[in-house]
Amino acid sequence: MRFAAAVAQRDPQVDGAYRLAAYLVLEGAGLASVATEAGAALPDFLRPTHYAQVDTIPLTVNGKADTKALPEAKPLGALTTAAERGPETATETAVCAFFAEALDLDDDEVSAVGDFVSLGGHSMLAVRLIGLLRREYGPVVTIRDLFTLRTPEAIARHLDDNS
Repeated sequence: MRFAAAVAQRDPQVDGAYRLAAYLVLEGAGLASVATEAGAALPDFLRPTHYAQVDTIPLTVNGKADTKALPEAKPLGALTTAAERGPETATETAVCAFFAEALDLDDDEVSAVGDFVSLGGHSMLAVRLIGLLRREYGPVVTIRDLFTLRTPEAIARHLDDNS
């Protein structure tokens, strides 16, 4: 890694909330491995949730990072797990769609094994996701279940077993 910038950005999904985005200029290393390694040493509240690889960090005339010129950062999980495994059952397909809707991601950015937190999820978005799941399946999944099970695959299995 040659250079990095961390930026607090408004979370467009939650009024008044912010998220931490990291912009990395890399040489010969993959974004996922560097982000995982860098985040491992940080407590959860300091760990960026969104990442982007850039060629350079744009600067203002004052020599500070030009945060308005940076591209949109994506959740690390959306960058690393989307191609891992697609949904295999109707329930997994529905749960993946609910993850995408609640987390404001494209459907192809959520895999069946994508972790809720790695995809940018937090407690306020958990409430949104649980609401979507309850509207479709009833009160079968709790917020505790979501943070225990964490993936569409595990939640779909829980729904199938308890519906």
